[in-house]
Amino acid sequence: MKNIAIFAKKIAKQDLPIFEELLAGVLSLGWQPVLEKELALQLQTKLLFDNPYQTFSSHQDLQLNYDLMISLGGDGTFFKGRFFYP
Repeated sequence: MKNIAIFAKKIAKQDLPIFEELLAGVLSLGWQPVLEKELALQLQTKLLFDNPYQTFSSHQDLQLNYDLMISLGGDGTFFKGRFFYP
């Protein structure tokens, strides 16, 4: 099973269908989505589901066991310091 790390900053209400489709697509491929902790909390609150996914909190959690990382947002989202700089 492939582990796919997914990160985004703030989720607007109109973006929720995109996240639902992304998660459904990842799961349909038999892959395991691993959500950034704050993203998981936002989705849990806005989509009203219990979070069934693993989470990560920092770059230190992103070990070599991830096959892909998806960053939704601009370059500021991807380069957010706490994930890539000690």
